[in-house]
Amino acid sequence: LSARALFNRPLVIGPHSTTAIEILPGPEGDTGTLLRNLRWATEVAPKRVFTLAPRPGGSFLHSYDQLAEVLEAVGADNLGLCLDPATAVALGAAPEALAERFGAALRHVSLASAPDRAEPGSEGWDVAAFLSQLAAAGYKGWVSADYTPKVTTAAGLGWMPPAPVAAAK
Repeated sequence: LSARALFNRPLVIGPHSTTAIEILPGPEGDTGTLLRNLRWATEVAPKRVFTLAPRPGGSFLHSYDQLAEVLEAVGADNLGLCLDPATAVALGAAPEALAERFGAALRHVSLASAPDRAEPGSEGWDVAAFLSQLAAAGYKGWVSADYTPKVTTAAGLGWMPPAPVAAAK
């Protein structure tokens, strides 16, 4: 897939359209309970994809090392990482290195720039290179953008890769 192709998918909204569920552990918890709950969820809903991401500022799941341990301990194919570059930077990690490290465990990518969750690439981050890295690695999961435009929505869409031009027949 090309970097642009990651965005060229229909969005279906309806009662049965959600196939990915992001798990957001709260500020308190214990690893044993988290592992039991994740094993249960992934077993009873094998067609659903469950994602986890560490969060700064008081989340029980607070590091990518901890996330790797959880993913390994659960060992379910339908559980993986939601990679958010803004969160990665806030936690002191490089999004590109995390994409390489978690590769096959990536289930969803949610784009925003750090530190202010602005348009992807607005803080000097090369979003096109990152999307190309994902495409070259064979990533076929969802890519979304979860940011607050600095100006207007239309003006804030300049970060998206250009649509491919179809060859004339």
